[in-house]
Amino acid sequence: MNDVPIPTVFEATVLLSTAAAVAIGVVLAQRALPAALPADSPPRARARALVLHPLAQFLLVCAIIYVNQVLFGAFILRAHGGSTAFISRFIPGAWFAIGTHDPLVGFAAHHVGDGRWLSPTLLRVQAFLELPFTMFAYLAVARLLGRRLYATLTRLPILALAAISFSVTFSLVELWLPNPYTRDDLVLRAVACLVVPVYIAWVAKREARCSAVENTGPAGVLGLLSFLAGAGAISYVVLALYDAFLLYNLAHLPRYAPGIVISLLVAAAASFAAPRIDAVVARATRAAVPSPAMDVMVSALRAFTILFFVPSLSLRYWGSHPSAILCGLLVVLLGVLGGGAAALRRSSLGPGPLLRLALAAGAALMAGGWAAHLAFVTAGHGLPELLLARVVLSFLAVTIVAFRTVEIFVCWPLHETKAHTDQA
Repeated sequence: MNDVPIPTVFEATVLLSTAAAVAIGVVLAQRALPAALPADSPPRARARALVLHPLAQFLLVCAIIYVNQVLFGAFILRAHGGSTAFISRFIPGAWFAIGTHDPLVGFAAHHVGDGRWLSPTLLRVQAFLELPFTMFAYLAVARLLGRRLYATLTRLPILALAAISFSVTFSLVELWLPNPYTRDDLVLRAVACLVVPVYIAWVAKREARCSAVENTGPAGVLGLLSFLAGAGAISYVVLALYDAFLLYNLAHLPRYAPGIVISLLVAAAASFAAPRIDAVVARATRAAVPSPAMDVMVSALRAFTILFFVPSLSLRYWGSHPSAILCGLLVVLLGVLGGGAAALRRSSLGPGPLLRLALAAGAALMAGGWAAHLAFVTAGHGLPELLLARVVLSFLAVTIVAFRTVEIFVCWPLHETKAHTDQA
């Protein structure tokens, strides 16, 4: 295994995943996004829809991983006397802080005999569950931008490409840290790559049929800020559980518990509010939604979310290399340009209004850049992923608010005139 040219394969994975993402973007640009499947569902069907929601499915996977952590702790206590030296010598770093003080671990340890039959809880179970953990986390964030985007990402061909990219990335990490269970892990990751996309596609179709109402997604400042709040909350949960569960550090869970509880409440609230709140406000105020500026922001975020899905994990693990940086910038650029261009085509603005909107965009980007810089210099030390999330969320939040504010002062009369003309 040490002879495998892992860096070369990683580089190829990043490039091929990005190429697949660009191809997906080109294909989808020629087609309309799939319409959601409206259904006038009874309460029982709506309850099923909640269970099938990607955030609920993500939490279900987290619960299964937690059970595995409890059983793993019992395995270490009973079969190895509480020592992880037999495996930690193969996997150096911040791993295996066993939750020996967790009452469930103690309870399990007293009821598993010698515990040796729990050996698969070490690495093998996680090898299968990492794929649904990461994919459902991404889809839970994407669902905040509306059901139509979620329906696009849960087409089986797109899911299959994402699963292949994720699985290859995870397998390369496995090969970087060879251990006695590497072969078993690779087989389980291959099985997950075949099973998980089919399951997610099935869940998405069932959830669409059970849902009672269409939610079109954010169309204004409130919806977009709700999206950012939900995305940030889900990101925190992913990072916290990655350390506590996927690195077998159950002893770290108490330090994350308050943040996880708050984040889950925020994510649940955002999952309800983000796709709906702007439509509610528009009906209440009879306002024209979306404005050109907000349509540009929403379209760019949706386009980026589609393009980033397939290469996201490989870019995350290869992120410090020039190829990953360039591919990441390409995905961002194509998302912004493609989504923004689609929004501008819908708005049919003339040269004058278009110039004013461009000036508003420039001012908003400068404000967002200042906010990102401030977030970076005041962040202190911590996980690189948390720093990146802090910078990106700060940039987007300030850019959205500034773009809409400047649009109101610079472009509002023209926008209102067009809205009245369209209604007439």
